[in-house]
Amino acid sequence: PPPPLQPPGPPAVPPGLPAPPLPPAPPPLSPAGVRVFRGHTDSVVSVVFGEGDELASAGNFDGTVRFWSLESGEALRTLHTGAMVVLDIALSPGGARMASAGFDSAVKLWYVPTGTLEQRLLGSSPHTETVTAVAFGRNGTILASASYDRTVKMWHVESGKLLKTLKHAGGVKAVAFSADGRYLASADDAAVKVWDVRTGKRERLMRGHTFDVTALAFGAGSVLASASEDDTVRTWDVESGKELRVLKGHLGMVTAVAFSPDGSAIASGGYDRTVRLWDTDTGSHFHTLLGHSDDVLSLAFSADGALLASGSGDRTLRVWDVPTRAPPPPPPSPPPLPPWLPSHIFKPPPPPPESPAALCRDEVEDCQPAICVVFHEFGVRHCKATCGHCTELGLPGEDELGLEVYGDSDFEYGAS
Repeated sequence: PPPPLQPPGPPAVPPGLPAPPLPPAPPPLSPAGVRVFRGHTDSVVSVVFGEGDELASAGNFDGTVRFWSLESGEALRTLHTGAMVVLDIALSPGGARMASAGFDSAVKLWYVPTGTLEQRLLGSSPHTETVTAVAFGRNGTILASASYDRTVKMWHVESGKLLKTLKHAGGVKAVAFSADGRYLASADDAAVKVWDVRTGKRERLMRGHTFDVTALAFGAGSVLASASEDDTVRTWDVESGKELRVLKGHLGMVTAVAFSPDGSAIASGGYDRTVRLWDTDTGSHFHTLLGHSDDVLSLAFSADGALLASGSGDRTLRVWDVPTRAPPPPPPSPPPLPPWLPSHIFKPPPPPPESPAALCRDEVEDCQPAICVVFHEFGVRHCKATCGHCTELGLPGEDELGLEVYGDSDFEYGAS
């Protein structure tokens, strides 16, 4: 008769052989701690944490910026920017000023406590096309704006004076300042450009992405993260221009990236509607946040790193409790060996003794030891002294171990 059909699953292990190790478990999905904020009538394209209990978000085609209470989830106030489309917002350190960018080619500065427009940054050479991104420098005195007019402009916030214009080959989509204020990163294609803020000179041109860069974020020190239409996030050392890690896992283009305040974690979001969390040092993916029903377009960590906000094409803003990273699992135990194999053959080599001479000095009288071999698997040690004496300590016998000693100057051993 034909053999019975095997049940579905992995093939059976032949008797006497160890079972193969189980595949690693996938990273956990979204935690229960998430709050949903509703009110925008279009995609939430930018989000930033303010001072205290406030959170700010910008809606794409609804032209508004809304300020929310984290505690109650209610909209505290709505600011109408006057632009048909808002593409980005940024808060100054301390949260007193907000910059907005949009389709009207204007960079606008707002006084947050009252929601009043302070000034439009025009200078001697204003942007001539859509402004795509804005970012404040370290102390809030400098603002950078990126535009489809192929420039990045740096402005003095108090006076509104144009300080520098950084020219690009294409429309610029992203801009970010380093934490110390020394560098400004920008992207108009698949390469990342790094500029010296003081001189306006381009210091680095970092290539690696295969499609356009969509978002930039600086972490601790000189580490920069770039998100791209090639479905990856890459990290870089801007001091050397070296690529550090390539973070793969998204199933579509990545459109948002953010560092935790201490720089130890990276959050990324994109067209696969997920927010993914990564370890900065190792590049390993340790958590996935699910809940959005459309593209994830913006991300921001709170100042203490406990919360992560995400804006989406589904018109919602979500605030997540950042999950803690579980300690790495212990290494798997080796499979059991068949009983007919001697166990000592497969033992890992022992570490070398810290001081071979110290182990043998007391065992060989009137001789200065020169070589000591330690047999950890047998609990014994064998020493060779300069005077030619060999001392065997605790050996059960040469026949049992197959130990061979040749001459006064050479020492060899083997296990038979």
